[in-house]
Amino acid sequence: MNFSASRVLDRDAQQGRTAMRLRKYGLICLVLSGCTTISPDAERVQVHHWASTALAKCERLGPVSVEVRSATLWLLGGAGRAARNMLRERAYQQYNADSVALLNIDDYWNAVVAQGVAYRCF
Repeated sequence: MNFSASRVLDRDAQQGRTAMRLRKYGLICLVLSGCTTISPDAERVQVHHWASTALAKCERLGPVSVEVRSATLWLLGGAGRAARNMLRERAYQQYNADSVALLNIDDYWNAVVAQGVAYRCF
């Protein structure tokens, strides 16, 4: 093999590695964004601390609970955020709520569990 042919092979190998890296990081971004997306309706659901005085005049609708079991999110620390977003989604879907009081987020070795109470304030 001559010198120019080996350069072409090296360049092709480098481009292949770059393409693989881009695909790998693109897949990671796709997985993370897919797990933490939220519908436009649930985006309007406000999250409050369980002792918030803003909920004093609101109608209490009922309990909501979600569980996130994603190793990728758990390892990267995004499971808590995903659980909070899922709680907003669940409050909207289950009760048509506009607010949710976050009671607790429990972080287990293989899952994150969030519990709250749905409210209608507006």
